[in-house]
Amino acid sequence: MSLSPEAIRPTANLYGFGLPEMIPAFPLPLKLEDGDAIVDLQAILMGVYDRGSYDLRIDYRRPVPPPALSSVDQQWVDELLAPLRSQ
Repeated sequence: MSLSPEAIRPTANLYGFGLPEMIPAFPLPLKLEDGDAIVDLQAILMGVYDRGSYDLRIDYRRPVPPPALSSVDQQWVDELLAPLRSQ
């Protein structure tokens, strides 16, 4: 994800992360007098997942839908879901 605060445009700050990594929190530029708000997307995602009861809605025994994952990411997913898939 990239953000471009007005003061550095057209340059942007890039926040990269891989599938097995936590989504990094990042400063969201607001008006100069307000300062930046820190956005914790990982916490937001986990809150949506919990409130939506996705653990009950998703059949984790099924294959991961497209797009295909790299072999390293697929191995991570398989290891992560192994306990759920054996139920």
